[in-house]
Amino acid sequence: MTIRFVLLFAVATTATLCPRLPAQSSVPHPEAVRALATATAKSFDALKQAHIADYQTFFRRVEFALPANEAAKAATDERLKTFQKGRTTLRCPRCFSSSAGIG
Repeated sequence: MTIRFVLLFAVATTATLCPRLPAQSSVPHPEAVRALATATAKSFDALKQAHIADYQTFFRRVEFALPANEAAKAATDERLKTFQKGRTTLRCPRCFSSSAGIG
């Protein structure tokens, strides 16, 4: 038999930590109780969807793609050696300075 449960916890503070958060109370306990009561009223699926929507705003902000050209087929160590010699296939200004040990 499998037993599953959801553990909910809430914290609050008097400090202003993030402008995204609602205004902080001088008494954090009621805020934590309110947040816990709100979460308790939701289903697991609703909590999961809200969590995913919240954190993905931080993780889905950038798209990154490497070009599919001949240089991309070279091993990383070979591309680094070529870059250190001042030859590059990059289509951007040089990103590293000699103080970083490259170039």
